[in-house]
Amino acid sequence: KHTDNANCDAAWTTCTSNFDNHDTQTLDASSVGLSWRVSPSFQTNLRLGRTSDKLESLEFDPTTNIITLPKYRTTQDQFSWQNDWAVGSSKWMAAIDWRGVNVESAKSLDVTSQTTRSAVLGFQNSQGEHLYQASVRRDEVTGLTGQNTGNLGYGYRLNSSWMARANVGT
Repeated sequence: KHTDNANCDAAWTTCTSNFDNHDTQTLDASSVGLSWRVSPSFQTNLRLGRTSDKLESLEFDPTTNIITLPKYRTTQDQFSWQNDWAVGSSKWMAAIDWRGVNVESAKSLDVTSQTTRSAVLGFQNSQGEHLYQASVRRDEVTGLTGQNTGNLGYGYRLNSSWMARANVGT
């Protein structure tokens, strides 16, 4: 993309239109997954993925007449494993997720990597007109305090066309 209007110094006090500032960005994504129905009541899913974002910006500072080429490369790797199973009228789900992000830059950055680890357990059931749902989740992110979240839900089928629902969560 071309950004002729951004040919300014760092303070945005001196600008010129005599230079073609532009960004070159390359995005790549790949993933592979496996879904396996182990039995009529149990299924497991595995997913691996990687995304890459490479950005180069040709910039000109009209005050100093210096051309710079800042570069950034962000790579994200992800792994997830989810298991779904049924026990009677109940449905259960358990999953873990891992995500790693790394940034390479020509500029100095305070943080260049981050890892997120998550685990979740979910439950659904229905008995007659009553519907129940619950889930809990734990997220741990590098440099941050771990977080626990959850959700409780209830539904009632008033008739074949109408349902009342209530949910509370964090």
